[in-house]
Amino acid sequence: MKSLSGLKIIVTLLTMLVLSLSTTVQAAQCKGMSRSSCSASASCSWVKGYTRKDGVKVKSHCKAKSGKASKSTGKGKSKANKKTGKKK
Repeated sequence: MKSLSGLKIIVTLLTMLVLSLSTTVQAAQCKGMSRSSCSASASCSWVKGYTRKDGVKVKSHCKAKSGKASKSTGKGKSKANKKTGKKK
């Protein structure tokens, strides 16, 4: 039984490693893309420039889409209020 428990740990660690590497590779594919190339890629999304709360300006850039995205575009859905949990 002890070896089975060790095997589960190894499989879990390997799975986590593979998932983290695939995310890293995907992010590297989007890095440095132009806006048009980024928008045309199914695995990337364009982020508009913004200013953080601490005043640092972040330039527009291309980034990898989250692996947790659903098939729905989310259009027409309202976001929940963070404090109450109720939809707006």
